[in-house]
Amino acid sequence: MEAMMVKKTTLGELAKTLSKAAEILMEMEKQILEAPATEVKAETKAEPKGKSKKEEAESSAPTIEQIRTLLAEKSQAGLTAKVKDLLHKFGAEKLSAVKTGDYEALYLAAKELK
Repeated sequence: MEAMMVKKTTLGELAKTLSKAAEILMEMEKQILEAPATEVKAETKAEPKGKSKKEEAESSAPTIEQIRTLLAEKSQAGLTAKVKDLLHKFGAEKLSAVKTGDYEALYLAAKELK
């Protein structure tokens, strides 16, 4: 009889945890859908053969879409709490509130989440 109570308690806790995870994922999806889309502009000029160091640094910086994808993957891997903590470290409740200057640091920190 005691074993059945343990199973019920464990299943109840699991159900609560899954419910909370579902809520968090739905909130993240909502934030993703509400985030402004970035506009892609077509280049009309031919690009110079060599890029300056500043241009290379800017082009190597991750985009918000890349960060969003990485954070979603980490969240789906069970690291939702760590993802939220990471956003808080950058002074944000959601990804769209992170300063663009912090994208690279956020991306690198997110890659390290385990």
